[in-house]
Amino acid sequence: MVKTLEADWYIDSEIYARERDRIFLPSWWLMGPSHLVSNPGDYLCDRICGWPVFVLRSQDGILRAFLNICRHRGSTLLKEGLGVGINSVRCPYHGWLYDDHGRLQNTPRFGEDLGDEKNSLSLHKIEVHVWNGLVFVKTARDKGVGFEEWLGEVSGLCADFPGPSSLDYYGEFTVEGELNWKTYCDNTVEGYHLNLIHPRLGKALAGRDVQLFSVNDGRSVAFDVTHGASGGAREARGAKGLWVYHFPGLQLVLGDKIFKAERVESKSTNHVRSVNWSWYGKLDDAAKQEAFDWGKQIVEEDFGICTEVTRNLRAGVFTPGPLSPSMEKHVARFQQIVKDILLDGE
Repeated sequence: MVKTLEADWYIDSEIYARERDRIFLPSWWLMGPSHLVSNPGDYLCDRICGWPVFVLRSQDGILRAFLNICRHRGSTLLKEGLGVGINSVRCPYHGWLYDDHGRLQNTPRFGEDLGDEKNSLSLHKIEVHVWNGLVFVKTARDKGVGFEEWLGEVSGLCADFPGPSSLDYYGEFTVEGELNWKTYCDNTVEGYHLNLIHPRLGKALAGRDVQLFSVNDGRSVAFDVTHGASGGAREARGAKGLWVYHFPGLQLVLGDKIFKAERVESKSTNHVRSVNWSWYGKLDDAAKQEAFDWGKQIVEEDFGICTEVTRNLRAGVFTPGPLSPSMEKHVARFQQIVKDILLDGE
């Protein structure tokens, strides 16, 4: 009988430090919709898993990504959020100036010519890739794999559904809470909890027909669902839908008239942020708002139960319980992937 992870795997600071170095740093992370940075001078700035990053559409039309850290004394360069119309980046602390390729241009009142060293003080570049109307970044240039290899078979799973380019962008929402990222992912890759935690969703599924399968050696888990609901829910999604989780922090919701992308990032052993972007097809405003609100409700319901689980894991009295071979086999695989990565070489 396979048992769940011991509590230390969710609360121990040394384990979390390994996760940051071995799981988060080499992975690709969803930055946001590509239409937000479609014009020269557009930029998108955020802090992902604690790392300050930004993407900028340079005047030559190329999308570039950098650490949002000045090379002088580490100040933050751009405020988090969206911006337009810039062709350079000036540090607000001491005025160091970088062009839109990240190259250091000026160091006002520095008192000495940096000479050849100036070329070595460009902003730290990170990797960036645009897929299906979404911008992804990878903080570590010398770790991990290329985007296509990382994404694997997920691209094929999405091929039968419309993507952001053929739908209308509606908006984004963020949910944060005091939980561990693995409790949320444990929850994401099983349908065992659906009828209890998401009663509305359970009723919407035709005959409660949820088919789970995995690809990419278990790193991606998909829910193939048929919606039996009438009214706005069915109208928004269509009869068929596919929910996809991809290790470690990407989730997609696909339907005939919907595309939702979610970034699940860990800020500490005990804090998770979920950022969600939604697109819809030809629907009236009421149907779009209903679908948008329902999507947020589902995330909030998952955060609620995972917060309780995390709180109990931190209480110091939990002993591992058995995982259902029929309902939680993807949980077992997810947890094994985490262990394999963190224990590699030991």
